Amino acid sequence: MGKTLKALAGILICLWGVLVILTGEARSQEDLETRSVIITSDDIAALKANRLADVLNTVPGVSASTSSVSIHGSYKVRVFLDGALLNDPTSSHGGVDFGRVILSSVDKIEIVTDAGSLSYGQDASGGVILITTRELDSTTGRVRAWAGNLGVFFSEVDATVSRGAWGIGLRGGYERSDGFKVNNDREKHRVGMSVAWRGEELRTVLAADHQTEEQGFSGLPAFPTPHSRQKNRNFNMNLAVDFRSFKGSATLFEGRSENLDPSRNMFQTLRITKGGTDLRYGASLGPMGLDLGTGYEETRAQSSDFGTRRENIFHLFGGLKYPLPWIPVELTFGLRANLNSGFDDSFCPEAGLIFRTGYFEAGYRYSRAANTPSFQQRFSRSSSTNPNPSLGIETADNHSLNLAIVPFDDLSLHLTAYHNTLKGRITYVRAANSAMGRYENLGRARFTGVDLGFDWAIASWVKVKGNVSLIKARDLDLEKDLPSQPKIRSRFEVTLRPLDGLTIVGSLDHSGPNFTDRENTNKLAGRVLTGLRAEYNIGRYSFFIDSQNLLDCDYYYVDGLVAPPMTWFAGMGVSF
Repeated sequence: MGKTLKALAGILICLWGVLVILTGEARSQEDLETRSVIITSDDIAALKANRLADVLNTVPGVSASTSSVSIHGSYKVRVFLDGALLNDPTSSHGGVDFGRVILSSVDKIEIVTDAGSLSYGQDASGGVILITTRELDSTTGRVRAWAGNLGVFFSEVDATVSRGAWGIGLRGGYERSDGFKVNNDREKHRVGMSVAWRGEELRTVLAADHQTEEQGFSGLPAFPTPHSRQKNRNFNMNLAVDFRSFKGSATLFEGRSENLDPSRNMFQTLRITKGGTDLRYGASLGPMGLDLGTGYEETRAQSSDFGTRRENIFHLFGGLKYPLPWIPVELTFGLRANLNSGFDDSFCPEAGLIFRTGYFEAGYRYSRAANTPSFQQRFSRSSSTNPNPSLGIETADNHSLNLAIVPFDDLSLHLTAYHNTLKGRITYVRAANSAMGRYENLGRARFTGVDLGFDWAIASWVKVKGNVSLIKARDLDLEKDLPSQPKIRSRFEVTLRPLDGLTIVGSLDHSGPNFTDRENTNKLAGRVLTGLRAEYNIGRYSFFIDSQNLLDCDYYYVDGLVAPPMTWFAGMGVSF
């Protein structure tokens, strides 16, 4: 597999070189950004997606669900909404509170792969996703609702009111599902509000969100947990201030999680309060760009399992961008220091270079990241997990080569080759013939892979978008494949616009086989899923349908849990 990846990377790089030679006309640089992937509000509108996961999964190397995301096999991805962290501190598996994101309000999504620790801290070895909502400078609103099989019902509202320098945003939503197996139901409520003030040099935004959720966990097929339930209640508040070259923020999170399983005589509670501040300064020193930042974060956890614990982090970082005067190359480098009270201190350097022409861009980047285990992973007990207080920090050294080219106005190509090495990798390990396991530091692991993505507007009414990811994930201590890591993933979407106002999107999602255990004795088969969604817009009204797993295939998630059958829903939206 390693030789195959190297050969494929070599072939793709050669093809890139041929295209560069053959296409001498300069193209737009809008799609040429190797350091990150930018998804605009127009891109989201064109996808006609109803879930954020459908948007993120169009990016090569990214795999997202309703409450989690991974990049290049790593779930250590930090996700921010207007500067507020969406990662759930009460989660034990890298959960992300995507329910706070309303797609219709999103202005831009920026995805940084295999980097981000320099500016955004620990737990970002996989990368960073930055979601920015539109300015509260107009009076608009949108209501959407849908219903489908398996007892699915969803509704959301998003409205903004602007008066002079002031803007107010209101949002709320409700969703429920009966599930597709025993103890698989889910219900969620959320409400939020934003207040903004804009001056000539000063801009402030205060946002607050409250969310409650209850769901059941059915467990693995061989070890069912028909009585395992979880209740969550989270409150988030974030204040952002922009003044000239300074950006500051203050955040507060308070969450409570309850895990209940009467059949195992288990009732576990976890309450986490987290607060922090962050201050950044950006300036131009002649041709150079300078970024400096510092901040402090404190977390307090209270649990029925371990009492009260408190930890804090203080950080400093600095970064510099320097364009060389004689060739179109930009050098970047920086260093971040994280001073931890609960773990060893970490120092994370980052360096890279970018070469640009009018239609071609190539970049190399190295970054080091530190990932910390959660309170849940270390101290809490659930129906499937034992605590491990000795769980330590994980470090990652990431190398990536990124290429992008726009050979024609209607075609863009992107390639990423990466080589990431982890030490002390945090992994859930299940005991043999048991439903119980715990998180452990498994020594060394290596992720080597290639991503290829393309966008091709074949005609004014036909567009094809696709990505293919090849990855070799190895446990270097056992010389075996890492579990839950398919060696190949691919996704293709065809968008048709046969009539004014009508959009039809067909998708094909393929994932190869993978092992579910560290010893590579249990293997899950690969799967191919198809989907279809359509939307018709007439004035301020929209009518849509959406179906996943259209052929009703039986399959499993990469961790061995049973995946849902064919699902569908239909609904409508109104803008005002």
